Amino acid sequence: MYRQSIINTFLLTVIFCFLFISVSAQAEMKIESLDGPVLQSEISAFKAYMKSLKDPVPDNIGNNFVYGKCGTNTESLGIMYEISHDQEILDQMIRYADLMLNARNNPVSGRIIWTGKREPCWPNKKAVAADSVYSATENGDIIAHIAYCAKLIIQDKNLWNQKVVTGDPFQFGKTYIERARTYLKECNKTIDEFILPNFVKEGSLQFIFPVSEKFGFDARSKMSLGKPVPWNQQTMLAGGFQRLAECFELLGEEPQRVKLYDYIVKTSVTSFLKSLVRYQVNGHDCYKWSYSADDPALKYGEDAGHGGYDILGVFRAYQRNNYHLSK
Repeated sequence: MYRQSIINTFLLTVIFCFLFISVSAQAEMKIESLDGPVLQSEISAFKAYMKSLKDPVPDNIGNNFVYGKCGTNTESLGIMYEISHDQEILDQMIRYADLMLNARNNPVSGRIIWTGKREPCWPNKKAVAADSVYSATENGDIIAHIAYCAKLIIQDKNLWNQKVVTGDPFQFGKTYIERARTYLKECNKTIDEFILPNFVKEGSLQFIFPVSEKFGFDARSKMSLGKPVPWNQQTMLAGGFQRLAECFELLGEEPQRVKLYDYIVKTSVTSFLKSLVRYQVNGHDCYKWSYSADDPALKYGEDAGHGGYDILGVFRAYQRNNYHLSK
């Protein structure tokens, strides 16, 4: 109970961090105490706050579905549903997940990206931008948000055969379990067709940037060809793999896919932890590391913004026993 209380307090703090950029909304959230369980008054304030927000923008321009408002709102709804089990919160999360999946690049009429194909991805640049063909690691974080919604549905079998309260505007499935299975199917499509072939190194299964010259559409991308993905972007990719693995494990399905996805995530988080350099300040243990995954000299010291994503990745991995991370 004590451990769960600590985790709940941490998660509530995470929600505030995720939603801090939206402080202009009419309603206000509140934390009445940092001790003990989350209170109903705090949950009610959160619900009112989320209802007061404007409708989400239906595209990923500027990484709206990643760490922008749509992505962070989805993640926050999921965390609060885990704490409260309030179905209204889950239903609102489903609305966000539906919107994100529906906005994925259309395989027939969508944008041709750097691969020369209309990949099942979420471009984050405007169509008229000079780098409009770009799409890369950030897709993993969108998958993580959508798969998170699927996981929460799968965990509650009482929901499975009920019709989704918010309806089925995109024909993703009328019942909750049908909706979750559509999320899993389509997320795996992006994994299989875009992420695994381009961002996971064959053999070692490490996260790397594409080795294809097609990815070198500008100076920055040319410099990254075949190099390890920075840690914050590894969190984005790993989040998608981990949550999909959790979903299939809960369903008792696709054991080989679960094994592969878990191996990929464990490889990433283990490599990150090995890269940390411990030192002391005034008798306190501290850690530093590089932004880059191939910078043992720490030439590019990590900053707070990217570092927050790095630690989020470790915390997620810690919550899954398969990775054997100690407290």
